[in-house]
Order: sequence, then C-alpha cells, then structure tokens
Amino acid sequence: MLIAAIIVVDGLVGDRGLLAMFRARQEGDQLSATIARQRAENARLRDQARRLREDPSAIEEIQTTLRKRLLKAMKIDDTRGQRLVPLREMLQNLQ
Repeated sequence: MLIAAIIVVDGLVGDRGLLAMFRARQEGDQLSATIARQRAENARLRDQARRLREDPSAIEEIQTTLRKRLLKAMKIDDTRGQRLVPLREMLQNLQ
C-alpha cells in the first residue's frame, strides 16, 4: 500500500509527473505565442523595408512622422513654428 502511494505521489509531482507536464505545456504555449509575435513583427518589418525601397512616398511619411515627434519633444507648435515653452525647458526635454 505504501509503495502504491509513493508511485501515485511521484506520478503527480515527480520530474516527469503531471504537474511537470502542465508546466512544460504552459511554457511551450508561451514560447509559441512569442514566436508568433516575432514572425508578425518580421513580416511587418519586411513590408516596411520593401515599401522604403520601392515607394518614395514611404520615406516622406517617415520624415513627417519623425518631424512631428521631434517638434512634440521640443514642445514646438507644428502649425505656427512657435516655441510653447522657454528655451531652457525645451533643452531639458531633449535630454
């Protein structure tokens, strides 16, 4: 009877037990999800690289986006080109 109990407990919590199998399956699912995200990111980057090679307007879009981000970081009004904060504060925002 004691041997049977030991075998059952080992089957549940041992190195190859039921809990270890659940953990391994969960880890495998997480890795699969990570791989799927990486593949989607790679596809997006491949498409972006193709657009940059073949479509001149794609470069202009990136330039516009970067310009807006820089102006926002510098806190400059995009439409009027006026500084919304003092120069000292603007320079601190860039650091």
